[in-house]
Amino acid sequence: MALAAPAAGQEPAPVSERTLLSGCTLIAAGDVDQGEDWVSHRCTGLDGIPVWMAFSDSARGWLGFGERRNHSGGFGLDLGSNPMFEWRGLVGLRGFVPFAVIVRLTPYAPGEVDPEAGEFHVFRLRDDETSCVIGAPVQSHAEALALADSTRARFTCHSEPTIDRFGLDD
Repeated sequence: MALAAPAAGQEPAPVSERTLLSGCTLIAAGDVDQGEDWVSHRCTGLDGIPVWMAFSDSARGWLGFGERRNHSGGFGLDLGSNPMFEWRGLVGLRGFVPFAVIVRLTPYAPGEVDPEAGEFHVFRLRDDETSCVIGAPVQSHAEALALADSTRARFTCHSEPTIDRFGLDD
């Protein structure tokens, strides 16, 4: 795919790369007999970026992105069997560099006309190699794109990531 270079002095427009997760590995689990009903997984996202997924009580989920183990959120979660992750970023001399991730946490029903509709959660990738939620829930794909793109210069986290939860110690 050939991308047009921006005009001199103009910032490039953000673009999306969509990926599925791969290589998910269980890295920790609570002892259900002791009332610790949780599991934590490490998956591989775009260009090898770690994706941290934790689930508790079979109905709550947390996600994090980056080299440091982290989780943000606490969502009622149904990712479906093969969720799509949309990485927003800029294309430059180093190739595609993501700055945000849009995750659709409620999969569309079979036969639904618009797979772009639903509930989206927007995460911002941070310089400290973690991520945080900047918008959740967002009700349209267009709104999620606009929110992600608006964070290029400055952003506020809705919830700070937790580093040492679900049996994870850095």
